[in-house]
Amino acid sequence: MYGVSSPIAIIMGLGMWWLPVSPRWLLLRAIQGKGDVQNSKDIAIRSLCQLRGQASGDSAHRQVDEILAELSYLGEEKEVTFGEIFQGKCLKALWIGAGLVLFQQVLQSLI
Repeated sequence: MYGVSSPIAIIMGLGMWWLPVSPRWLLLRAIQGKGDVQNSKDIAIRSLCQLRGQASGDSAHRQVDEILAELSYLGEEKEVTFGEIFQGKCLKALWIGAGLVLFQQVLQSLI
């Protein structure tokens, strides 16, 4: 079973060497002080063009600026606490997930 899927995994692993770096990751590292912001912006623009094709080259500058603004805004937020799981949208997702697990267990016990 594992032998049949191994060639596909090897091909995918080798193919990852040619993937460009994520523009969002590059900009996040620059915001965190682990690189030059302007240099990271230039690399992120090239990476976006490589990922989405040269047709997106005109809008790549705007997209990188939007990503940078979003990451800067997110960096200003407070630390997340464990109690936030039980509030708002997270609480709804928690109830849905717990309900699905319970439903699965009830069905499994009936079968």
